[in-house]
Amino acid sequence: MLEPHKRRVLITRSVVRLEAVDLTVEPDRDRFEAPESPGSGATVISEVQRLLTPYFPVVVDPGVGDVGVSRQLVFDRERLEAVQDLLGRVSARYRMGGDGECHVYPRAANPVWRVGPNEGLVKVARKQSFDGLYNRWVVEGKEEGSGNPVRAAVSIDSGPLKYGGPHGKVPTFYSSEMITTTAAAVLYAIELRDKFLASLALELNVECVPRPELQAGDRIEVGCPFAGRVAWIPGEITSIKRSGTTVPGPTSLTVVCAYGDVIGALERTDWAQHLTGNLPPLTWDRMPSTWGAGPVMSWDDLP
Repeated sequence: MLEPHKRRVLITRSVVRLEAVDLTVEPDRDRFEAPESPGSGATVISEVQRLLTPYFPVVVDPGVGDVGVSRQLVFDRERLEAVQDLLGRVSARYRMGGDGECHVYPRAANPVWRVGPNEGLVKVARKQSFDGLYNRWVVEGKEEGSGNPVRAAVSIDSGPLKYGGPHGKVPTFYSSEMITTTAAAVLYAIELRDKFLASLALELNVECVPRPELQAGDRIEVGCPFAGRVAWIPGEITSIKRSGTTVPGPTSLTVVCAYGDVIGALERTDWAQHLTGNLPPLTWDRMPSTWGAGPVMSWDDLP
């Protein structure tokens, strides 16, 4: 070892990139080994606490309601999906806090921030996907004792997603040994359909000025430019990405806007009266073919 007076300390600049996940990664990885159902007398909150308390404390914020849940409810494989489904029954969500506790909070009715052109918005993009747009739910099970198959199917019967309509036929299937009667299969198929219809949403990718106080689950209002005008669409923040060095950089948000909120935002614009579900009649008198004949061209004067 060198003597202290012969040692030199070299300092170089470097960048260490960290990528972290919150504590929900543990219950997300711990999937159910077999389908589960709530016990007798279970409620939404008691089931959420049962599913998550082994991993971290669960705190129920003020304003969250509670209702009983049926023993016929089936948790298939994903633990966090079961928690989301349960909380959806009382219009609540969950998120991790900085104290390491999981907070169950009510869905906010009023936006906490408004971002739009000249109001903190850098860029906004809309995203929709054709994948996952089902219009028929087929639920299968087995009768208890005999083992005979049980099956029920429920479809969307109206609108653009009507089964067999313009969207075509796009069934999805669910099977569980916990479904033992046709009546139970019908009820669960209806629940799956209604849950899907309630989840239809427009996804906005928003880049905005730094707002460190925002967190996932907050409800904000986004000003989206449409044909030179702005429609203010409310939605819920589902993810946040922050950037910057010693100076804060732009914040990227994913905001999910329910179809009902999108329609409501468009109806509040001054040009809503021009939005109809019908195609206007063809105006043949304004087509280019009726604008008159072109000038006569001769080809005998070519060089």
